[in-house]
Amino acid sequence: MKSKLGLLPILFLWSVSAIAQEAPSTLDEVQVMPADTLKVQAWIDLSNAAMRDNFELARAYGDSALTLASQLGDEKRQALAHRQIATAAYYGSQLEDALEHYGAILDYYRRTGDDMNAAKILNNIGLVKRSQAQHDEAMQYFFEALRIKEQFPDTNSLAYTYNTIGETFAIKGDFAQAEEFFQKALAGFRAADNVPMVNVMLLNLGGFYRDQGDAVRALEYIKDSKEYFEVHGPKRELARAHYLLGGLYLDQGDLPKSKSSFLRSKIYFDSLGATMRSLGCVLNLSEVARLQGDIPEAKKLAGEALDQSRAIGTNEQVARALQLLSALYKAEGNYRQAMEYLEAHYEVQDSILNEQSNRTIAELEEKYQSEVKERQLAELSATNQMNELNLKKQREQTRLLLLFAALIGVIALLLFNQYRAKKRHNDLLLEKNAIVQASLEEKEVLLKEIHHRVKNNLQFISSLLNLQSRHVLDPGSQQVLRESKNRIHSMALVHQKLYQEDNLTGVEMRSYIVNLLDSLLHAYQIDRTKVAVRIELDDINLDIDSAMPIGLILNELITNACKYAFAGREKGSLLVELREQANRLRLCVSDDGPGLPADFRLEESEQFGFELVRSLAARLKADIQVESRPGVAIALDITQYQKV
Repeated sequence: MKSKLGLLPILFLWSVSAIAQEAPSTLDEVQVMPADTLKVQAWIDLSNAAMRDNFELARAYGDSALTLASQLGDEKRQALAHRQIATAAYYGSQLEDALEHYGAILDYYRRTGDDMNAAKILNNIGLVKRSQAQHDEAMQYFFEALRIKEQFPDTNSLAYTYNTIGETFAIKGDFAQAEEFFQKALAGFRAADNVPMVNVMLLNLGGFYRDQGDAVRALEYIKDSKEYFEVHGPKRELARAHYLLGGLYLDQGDLPKSKSSFLRSKIYFDSLGATMRSLGCVLNLSEVARLQGDIPEAKKLAGEALDQSRAIGTNEQVARALQLLSALYKAEGNYRQAMEYLEAHYEVQDSILNEQSNRTIAELEEKYQSEVKERQLAELSATNQMNELNLKKQREQTRLLLLFAALIGVIALLLFNQYRAKKRHNDLLLEKNAIVQASLEEKEVLLKEIHHRVKNNLQFISSLLNLQSRHVLDPGSQQVLRESKNRIHSMALVHQKLYQEDNLTGVEMRSYIVNLLDSLLHAYQIDRTKVAVRIELDDINLDIDSAMPIGLILNELITNACKYAFAGREKGSLLVELREQANRLRLCVSDDGPGLPADFRLEESEQFGFELVRSLAARLKADIQVESRPGVAIALDITQYQKV
């Protein structure tokens, strides 16, 4: 499944953290400077330079600038310091902190009538709102910034806002509008000869065309911009280029290249302290691992992303991590866990919708309170015009009642929409549960039928061997046919157990071994009244890949005992043992017969039966011990097996 979440272009605030034209003073030089406005500016320059590679360091320098500017009462440089702190907080995914500092800057620029800088801050606030998935509110800030900037002949600044609007249209799915604004932004930066931002726009367009399925143009734009940022920086744009390449390679199914690109991007974002961007890499690395078939690694990465996204409160990434974990558990056949994660995913999606509804209600409430305050001020200021006051009061009351009625109507509509969304969600869950249950039942019937048919086919082969043995006069050949028939019967018994029991993936070993033993004793005409058979078995259910080789090994060992241990004897004893001890299965068959030849070595034996035992033991990673005391005891300590 193609995943675009987190791969849409993002704008880094070049207008806020532009590259300094001259190298700033070193940290040691700044620390010894006198505490004046020059030192404040030096701290700001250091923060600006650090913004290319280390957001935490940029934040620390911005804090130093703000502290000193506040002590000096320098409002202008306080605003500049707030800007550095807000930008570093944005890149570091501290979104509420970023909003607080941007709000302080906006208040200053509005008080001083600096409309152009106010417009730039409005643009940046919109970026933070967009990162919080508040896309409509972000658009309001972007277009307010655009209206102000259009009053000034600043092509470069206009281009920044064109780009942010284009990105947001792309996120909302309006790709025609998105491309129009992206091209406007690119033309603006080229007209202003802003080479760094031309390359940022090429990178954004590369991501945009990737989302449109135009892989050729996307790869061309992304690689061109990556080559520029590898030489000129900043590191954050190089990280984004690798991120977009990872997504493009993921779309094309080139998983090794996709993994390499996402890992490089994560390294850069981690060094920058860009937690939210790094989480996007982790989620995509989990998707790559899933497609590569490495489900444990995919689950590990998705789990880490879930914990971190919950810690920083990015609900969209929480929802994606939950959805990915649901798909991974489903791939493992753990449908219950998959459904739990899917339900958690829908709960987070609902919470995102609820947050948007709550914000709408809060805005209406704020407007209502504003109206109340205006009415109270009007009453206090019009004490000398009682008649006019009464008339205005009636009008205000009517307006307030209408507003309140509208508020109630909006709240009712929101609650009704929320109820409908919840109902649709519940209906969808019920429908999916029914589909999953029907699919499980259908697969269970199909699996039983498969095991039944395999068992019947094996029985048919056994019958053919039985018929063949009647026409073979050579005793040695008859013996070979009988042993082959017994081996086939041991395998058929496994499939019979699977389709006769409720557990289609596991074999109850106690009943299986008892049935196998009875069958072999009957085949070799062993009198149970003369041969004491002792069975020591634990209650163990094994999957078919473990039960089948164990059954074949038992068939060979019991067959060997029946052929050689009781020939020409009135009495004898046979022990069959299967026990689990310390994460190992102990399988043992022993008899009290004449024993093995003195020079017998199982690992050197060329008999087919012992060769088969050795081969199956290697598959189960089992150690074989052979004792002859007299009698024969052959034991296997099995380490590779799977219980169900």
